[in-house]
Parts: sequence; C-alpha cells; structure tokens
Amino acid sequence: MSASDNSQPATSGAAGVKKPLRDGIDSVKAHLGDAAHAAQTATHGALDRAGEAYASGLDKARGAGEGIGANPLTALAGGLVLGVALGALLPRTERETALFGAAGQRLNGAARDAAEAARGAGRDKLAELGFSRDSARDTMKSLFEAVIAAATSAGSAAADAARTSGR
Repeated sequence: MSASDNSQPATSGAAGVKKPLRDGIDSVKAHLGDAAHAAQTATHGALDRAGEAYASGLDKARGAGEGIGANPLTALAGGLVLGVALGALLPRTERETALFGAAGQRLNGAARDAAEAARGAGRDKLAELGFSRDSARDTMKSLFEAVIAAATSAGSAAADAARTSGR
C-alpha cells in the first residue's frame, strides 16, 4: 500500500464525523432557540398579568382614596380608633412603668380626658355635618374592603408571577 492509499480512508473518516457533529450542533442550536423563545413568552405573560394586577390594585386604591376624600373626618376617626386599639393591645413594659411611674399616671389621666373631649367634639361636629354612625360605619367598611381587595389582588399577582417565572 502506498501513502496515498492510507490518506483516503482517513479523509472519508473525518468527513463522516463532521456531518453528524454539525447536525448535532444545529439540533442543539434549534433547541436552545426554542427554549429561549418559550422563556421569553412566559416572561412576557407574567409581566402582562402583573401589570394588569397592578392596574387593578391601583384603581381600587384610588377608589379608597376617593372615599377618604369624600369623608375625611370619618377616615380620621377610623385612624384614631385603629391607633387606640393597637395601643391598647401592646403590653406595658416594666421599663415604662419604672421610668414614668406617677408622671405616667398623670399623663395617662390627661390623655384620657383629652381623648374624651376630642371624642365629644368630634361627635358634635359629625352630627353638625349630618354624618350618622351608620354612614360612617358604611364608609369605613367600604374603605377597608377596598384596601383588602387591593392587597389581595397585588398578592395574587405576585404569587402568579413567582409561579410563572419558576417554571
């Protein structure tokens, strides 16, 4: 056998390896392109849903804001009630008792008197403006429902977006 006879099988062997290798590379490129397109589509879908949920929550928050704007005294009263309730739920610490002692008791008495006076004045002003206990209750109820709906909508959108992006 001559040297030229040995080179021909080697050349056809290299050509035989190149084609399957090139086909494999092309197949991987196609799969990567498909995967990238699917990821892009899922991301756009999640962003669209999050945007819609944000807009819905914003609309509900605006509605709640309009309710506050229509009845600011009712919103103020609701905020005061909420603050008093939270303050009553928090336990007094030993350090507070030691630091404030008698001064704290005097301050507490003065705060109660001031709160009672503010309550009476607020009640009189609401009666003067024609607000009833029922209308105030209805306004606060619709305000809290709107806030809860906005928070629920935003939470659901976040959960959906997290679930979709985790795929």
